[in-house]
Amino acid sequence: MHAKLGSIWKRLFEAVAIDPDLDGVDLRVLFYLLSNLDFENYLRAPQIEISVMLNRHPSHISRSIRKLQEKGIVIAGPKVGRSGTWRLNANFVTKK
Repeated sequence: MHAKLGSIWKRLFEAVAIDPDLDGVDLRVLFYLLSNLDFENYLRAPQIEISVMLNRHPSHISRSIRKLQEKGIVIAGPKVGRSGTWRLNANFVTKK
């Protein structure tokens, strides 16, 4: 089972790394979201927290999250309070 999981992560990282439309801020946002991945596959981090941690304007964070959604890497999850959540799209690596 661990080998299969490693293969999925490898495909995810490779697909993201070679995508010419994703820039450094997008990758940093994705990595920050992944650092907050929980056991239910939710990526929970308020955009203002991401903005502060990455020292970027909130509009840059919003733009990057929107781009990650458009690429199908993350999908919107339920709101928690006023903050949105995202889910890592399990189908992203399987459709490649």
